[in-house]
This record gives sequence, C-alpha cells and structure tokens, in this order.
Amino acid sequence: MTAVLAVIGMAVAGALGHAIAYPLAWMLGPALVGLVFAFADIRVPSDGRLGDIGRGILGAGIGGSLQTQQFIVLAQEWELVALVIAYVLAAGTVGALWFARCCGWDPRAAVYAALPGGLSEMVESARQQGVDVRSVALAHTLRVFLLVSGVSLLMALTQFVSVDDASFGDATAVDLALLIGLVPAGLWLGSRLRMPAPSVLGPMLVAGVVGLGFELHMTPPMLALTAAQFFIGWSLARRFVGSTPRQTWVGVRHVFGQLCLLMPVWLGCVALGLWSTSLDGDTLLLALAPGGQAEMALLAWLTGADASYVVMLHLLRVVLVVAGAGLLMRWVVRTLSVV
Repeated sequence: MTAVLAVIGMAVAGALGHAIAYPLAWMLGPALVGLVFAFADIRVPSDGRLGDIGRGILGAGIGGSLQTQQFIVLAQEWELVALVIAYVLAAGTVGALWFARCCGWDPRAAVYAALPGGLSEMVESARQQGVDVRSVALAHTLRVFLLVSGVSLLMALTQFVSVDDASFGDATAVDLALLIGLVPAGLWLGSRLRMPAPSVLGPMLVAGVVGLGFELHMTPPMLALTAAQFFIGWSLARRFVGSTPRQTWVGVRHVFGQLCLLMPVWLGCVALGLWSTSLDGDTLLLALAPGGQAEMALLAWLTGADASYVVMLHLLRVVLVVAGAGLLMRWVVRTLSVV
C-alpha cells in the first residue's frame, strides 16, 4: 500500500509542478517526494528499469540531433580537454578538502564524494577501494538534486525559459517507431560495452549512427520526454533509500556547503571557456555543472543549449575522473596527514 501511495504522491507532485509551469516538474516532483520520504524514513518503491528507459529516451533524442560539425569542433579544440581537466582537478580538490577537513569525513570517502563524475562510476570506484559507499552515493544524489532544483527555481523566478515550448522538435509516427526500436537497442549496447552512463550513451550512440549514417534523425514525442522526466525523477528518489533521516539532513548541509565552494570554480571555468573556446555560455555552464549527465542534458533541452556538447563533455569528465580518482585520493590523504 505504501508503494502505491508513493507512486501516486510522485505523480501528484509532478502534476502540481507542471500546473505552475515549473521547469523539469515531472522530474523534480518525484525527486522531492523521495527526499521528503527519506526524512520521514519511508521507502520509495523500486523503479525497476524505468529510470534507465527514461535516460534512454533522452539519450536517443540527443543522438538523433547530432551533426557532423559538432565532432569537428570537439576534435579541433584541444582547449576544451584542457578546460575539463583543470575543472576536474580544482573541483575535486576543493570538495574533498571541504568534506575531509570541515565535515570530518574519511579522506577516501571525501574524494569520491567530491569528484564531479557519474554516481555509479564513483560508487563502484569507491567500493573497489574499500570505501563505505553510502556516504558517497548520498552526496552525489543530493548534489544533483540541490543543483537541478536551484537552477530550475532560478529559471522559474526569472522566466528564462518557456516550458511549453521546450522540445527536440515536432515528432511523427516514424519518430515514434524509431524511438521504440532505438532505445532498447541502445540500452543493450551500452550495457554490453560497459559504457559510462550506459543508459544515456548507448541510445545516444545508436541514434547518432542511425541519424548520421542513414539520415534518420529521430525526434522524441513530447509525451515520451515527459515520461522520461518522471522515470528519471523516480530513480533519483529511489537513491535516497537506505539513508536515515539524520544522515540525510547532515548530508544536505554538507553538500550545500560543497556547492557554495564550487560556485567560484564552476563559474571561473565557464568564463575561461568563453574566452578560449567557441562554445556559448549556456552550453559551457551545463557541460561543467557538477551535476548528473541526464539531468544537465534535460536542462540543456529546456534552455536551448546544445545537449550533445553537454553530454560529450560530461562523458569526458567521467573518463578523467575514473582514471584519476586514485591519484587524487592518495594526494588528499597525504596532504591531510601533513597538515
């Protein structure tokens, strides 16, 4: 009975947010319900694979919009790679020192919680190092929720975007047929190849190959994108399961402090990117945001930023983070032992 009420509550929260034209209402509504349930020590039911399907719909939509010129820009601008490397080092160091020195976290957990990479990749890397993954998972979940909620609130207050106009374009019956075929194929491929964020990148890759190779650029119907938001929100709500009310409250305070410290680093790298690359401010802001790949891509969809660049630079960031997490962890632990 509790599971049914939880799903109804998430649907109502999404509908209420949509009624007042709140950005990403169908995602943030369920996620907010999950956070409230965590404070009340109530379990959100499992979303099964609905979260993966939601991210797959989004990935297929981004892949269907890919253009050859975007790959040419990424290949030519080495400054983008240097910018992402600098951002990862600065953001990871600031966040790790905040969690370890000011919040009293274990230094190893502090590094994996602070690095701006994918949640699943950071949790798995932390597990391999023998780190307690509960605090790592909670920190990443809260950071995504607080960041996306804050940006969406800013959009709502400033009316920066029109939610009713947000879409990948007009969809046809052919688009729907392609979506039904491409998403399952992409989810299978992403899992088979063990990609980072496989539920986004797998469908994005398949849709991109179909679009660029056969000129069949798929556009997801608006109803599918709404369902994708809800499924992603449900999966985000589910991530709070296992955290006690006290752990959740302490986590909110610690992650909020981390985000405040990351703001100058984030905005400084965006300003550097505006000076050194050809990308626009909206795209750089979301590509370098210390949030989840799917969530930032949804915000790119809303704001009119180039979601394909956002996803590609997030992917680059995840690769760098996974490759360098061990080195940063050893440096932070050595630094803290000296101080």
